[in-house]
Amino acid sequence: MPFSWFDAVGYCNELSRTAGMYEADTVQAREVEWNTAADGYRLPTEAEWDYSCRAGTTSPTYGPLEDIAWTNLDHLEGLNSGAMGVGRMRRLASTCHAAAQRAGEQVTSSVDGATDTLQKDHGDVFEVFPAEVSRQVPRPITAWVRAVWEGAEIGPDRASAYLTEDTKGGLFYRWTAPAGVTLQAGIAYGQGLFFTLSRTSEGEFPGVVADQGMVVYYSFAEQTMTLVEHWAVGGYVDSPDNITVSPWGGVVIAEDGSDSNHLVAFTERTGSVALAKDLAERGEWAGPCFGTGGTLVANVQSDCTYLITGPLARHLAR
Repeated sequence: MPFSWFDAVGYCNELSRTAGMYEADTVQAREVEWNTAADGYRLPTEAEWDYSCRAGTTSPTYGPLEDIAWTNLDHLEGLNSGAMGVGRMRRLASTCHAAAQRAGEQVTSSVDGATDTLQKDHGDVFEVFPAEVSRQVPRPITAWVRAVWEGAEIGPDRASAYLTEDTKGGLFYRWTAPAGVTLQAGIAYGQGLFFTLSRTSEGEFPGVVADQGMVVYYSFAEQTMTLVEHWAVGGYVDSPDNITVSPWGGVVIAEDGSDSNHLVAFTERTGSVALAKDLAERGEWAGPCFGTGGTLVANVQSDCTYLITGPLARHLAR
């Protein structure tokens, strides 16, 4: 059966999906883009093929051609693999393309006042990887269209995604992948996910009592929403925003309020407790997440990132 180079790329991506890894290549029509930050399987680049074929030597081949390569006298056994453990290699070329669209809008940094020009329109959800900025090739997920998105999670079935909007009257969405499509593993494992509702002002909705924010839990199995936390008017914290689940079961909420903002710990056992505060008061918290060893990483939207350690389990254990 014929097996093309594009078939090999697709096979590598399928292996990556099966192993719960990020796909290394994106295929669009007859072009392939390699995301160097991905950890999935891929074909070697031309330089990697060349380096491996030489197997540590400086000659064009590392031995007699009939012993190391397929020829018209080839057999399926009795061939010598290279000194680097890789045999029978052919040289192939990887192709990529860049199609950046420049939106042209001027923006000013809140830190140093420097101006820059946005290169793309805003409103997409992007796929990024846990790697340094220089290795990122952000991929807009065009199937989710452009909107005022706030949060996005991949469901445990790897066939659905859940999204929230960052706008007044915003909605909670579930997107279902086409038949046969498997999404990359996300962080919404377990039985459900949490999301926040910012606040409701007095008289904003008929018959609705004002509040300073709520936390809602969505059950995958039951497809129900349950209110798990309510921040009353006049309380110490207000306007919950980004949220993440800790290794101990409790959640960390980024506050986007009108006064000094905090990272807030919440469990059903303790309720909401202020966990951390930016003493410089440089803006709202965003993007809390946990790294190895239970360390907490969070951003302040004036371009500052904190690595937070301490007795976090004391406040976040359920």
